Formats: sequence, structure tokens, C-alpha cells
Amino acid sequence: MTPDRETGALRPAAPPRAASHALVQAIGLDLGGTKLLAGAAGPDGRLGPGRAEASRTCSEAALFEQLAHVVGSLRDERPRAVVALGAPGAVDPRSGGLDFTPNVPVTPGRALGRDLGEALGLDVVAENDVNLAALAEARLGAGQGAALSCFVSFGTGVGLGIVSGGRILPGAHGRAGEISYLPLAADAVAAAARSEAGQFEDLVGTAAIRRAYGRDGADVRTIFARAARGEAAALGTIRAIAAEAARGLASLQAILDPDVIVIGGGIGTHRLFRETLAAEAARLLPFPLRLAAPRLGAAAGMTGAVILAADLAGLPTPLPAGQAAETDGETL
Repeated sequence: MTPDRETGALRPAAPPRAASHALVQAIGLDLGGTKLLAGAAGPDGRLGPGRAEASRTCSEAALFEQLAHVVGSLRDERPRAVVALGAPGAVDPRSGGLDFTPNVPVTPGRALGRDLGEALGLDVVAENDVNLAALAEARLGAGQGAALSCFVSFGTGVGLGIVSGGRILPGAHGRAGEISYLPLAADAVAAAARSEAGQFEDLVGTAAIRRAYGRDGADVRTIFARAARGEAAALGTIRAIAAEAARGLASLQAILDPDVIVIGGGIGTHRLFRETLAAEAARLLPFPLRLAAPRLGAAAGMTGAVILAADLAGLPTPLPAGQAAETDGETL
């Protein structure tokens, strides 16, 4: 796939060419509601050290200026660069328009990749952030060797990325993986009418955990810490939320039959949550499913962005400078 200069959308790629990292720079950005991560592949084809800073979400103009500045700061002397931008929303693969971005100030339908590319004079493509984490885990992490792998992120919200044959499956409108909208509430029609983020997310996100725990205004980090110390109420809350989440996982396994589902995100990386999730999902299915912990940690989205940029430039997959060890919920 290659980025269309008019829209920033992905287009069918030309036949593979022998591009070199020594001549073309692959740059990746992972934009979140609180943090922006960025990195690039070096001339040797290895992922260089990334950088992180707080996302400037005070306005759309400030955020756009920040994105342009970060790309400029990463740019080196190589004659060409391709940029991939991960964003927390759905990217239409035909128009490049970005939608469903409640955590970042982007005008609905804006082709952010196109606009950033025009401002910088570079090829820029936007992609869903969870899709990029899925791509990274499929190429370099826990999904290596799988024909079909999924990455599910449980955190503030819930998201899904699907990778087949080493490539992202975006869906016809860029909404493949919008798992937060699964109609799994007891009264699904009523829940759909009042939900903003999606009723599955309403059942399993951080707000659901705090609501289910219901004690002293504790945040999610505190609830997990109390569960680790054996507090019954905290343990019960996490197990109940994991049981709700298992219904989404079982649905995913039944529909797609992936080789592996990688469970990430600030909630998903907690061992208690993941183990309960696996046990509960297994109870719902007459066939096995394989869950795995992520290997790339919080850098997965940014790493996936660099990989996608390299793909679009016809470059070999960047080699990791070093993989992060498995975490146990350190990034809530």
C-alpha cells in the first residue's frame, strides 16, 4: 500500500522495490490523548531511540503544530522520508478521513495525513493506533509467525487491530476492529442509544472498573494494587470486569478464528486480568483460543508506525534495537 498524495489514504502498492534505509527514512508517530510517542529507523535499518512528550490537546491547531515540529525534529539528511501517524480513531482507507476521536481535537472527517504531508512536503499516512500496535506485535512481537493475529487493548477504552499475512486489515471504511461498539449490554438497543464510546467499552473500560469497585474514589491503579495485596473487593471487581471482557474475546475468536490474540493496554497487561479473561473466554467456546502477552510494551504503536512507513517506502521491516520485557500493568 502507498499513501495517496491527495488524501493521505492507503492505495495498492507498486511491485516491491529494493529501497534502502540508507536513502529513505521511515518515521512513525503514535498520538494519544495524553502522550505523543515518535521514532524512526536509522540508516542501518534499526529502530532508533524514541521520544515522548505530552500531547498538546488544548486545540487542533496546537496539536497539528506539535506533530509537524516532532517530524521535523526527527528528520535527518536522507533525501526522502515517509511518515506514518497513529491516531486514536477510525481512518477511512479511501479518503484518509479521521473519525471517532474523542480524546484528541481533530475535526471529524479531516484527512490529517494529507494535511500534515502538505505542510511538511513529505508522504504522510494516518492509521488507527491499535492497528499499528497489532502490526508491530505481528511482525516483531508475540504474533510473529501467525497467519492471522489480533491485538486487543484494554485500558481507558478498548480497541482491536487485525493483521493477516503481516498486513493490517482496515475494513471497507477503516472501522474493522471498532470492538467498543459490540452490542453486548443486557439491553443492547437502549445501551447503544445512550453510549458515546460504545457499550462494550462501557462494560470493560477504566470507568467501568471504578464504578464496579465503588469505594473511596479509588483510581484503577489503586484498585489493581489492592487486588495484588489480596483485597476481596478489588479482586472481585477485576474478575467481574474480565468476565465481561471475555464475551468480546469469545465473539472475536468465533468470527475471525485468529492464531493468537495479543492482550495489551494498561488493564490488559495485568496478569490477574489476563488470566481471568482467558479462563472465562474458554468457558464460552467449544474450541480453544490462544491469548498472549505483548512483547513490545508501550512502544508497540510507535514501532508499528515506523514499520508501516517502511512498508510504504518499499523498505525492509526495521529491526528492533531491543524488545521490552513483559510488563504487569505498569502503564495504566
